[in-house]
Amino acid sequence: MSERMTSARLRDQSIHGLSLADYGRLSRAEMIGKLRAYAEHERARAQAVLEAKDEDIVVETYVGVIVGRKLEEVTQ
Repeated sequence: MSERMTSARLRDQSIHGLSLADYGRLSRAEMIGKLRAYAEHERARAQAVLEAKDEDIVVETYVGVIVGRKLEEVTQ
C-alpha cells in the first residue's frame, strides 16, 4: 500500500532541484516552513563550499557506485 505524501516546490519549473516531501497530509503552512528550513540548510552547505580554500576540499576517485572501493585521493 502506498503512503500519503505532501510535497512543496517552487511553481517556476525553470528553477530545478529544490523540493521537499514528507509523509502524511500536511498543511500548506507546515510544508512551506519545512521547505524554507531545508533551503536555509542547503544555503549553509553551499556557502561552506564556496568559501572553502582549495586545499580544504577533498577530491577522491574510487570504484563502485554504492560501495566505494580502491579509494584514492586526487592530489593533482
